[in-house]
Amino acid sequence: MRSGNLRNKITIQVNTPTQDAFGEPIESWATFAQPWAEIKSITGGERFTGDQDAAIGSVQFKIREMSGINERMRISWDSRLFDITYINKVFERNRDILLTCSEINNNG
Repeated sequence: MRSGNLRNKITIQVNTPTQDAFGEPIESWATFAQPWAEIKSITGGERFTGDQDAAIGSVQFKIREMSGINERMRISWDSRLFDITYINKVFERNRDILLTCSEINNNG
């Protein structure tokens, strides 16, 4: 991969649940890493759930090899959040990782 294609700084976040004063769980996210990435849109569409519709987009983030990333993490980029749905270590050569992610924006 040419480093010139890695022009977008992303934040990979890991879920770190905490508790409020009453002992109730609170979802909280902490920064795992902030690599440079190449970003490509893959698909887009809409999904209807109950009485709401949601815009869905698939995006692929290409980053340098990094250990510890898993599908329970998410990516924050440009005020948007993406769930990691698939991790592809390109040709298993320990150079690049393709993170296929889904973005869901509720419109209602």
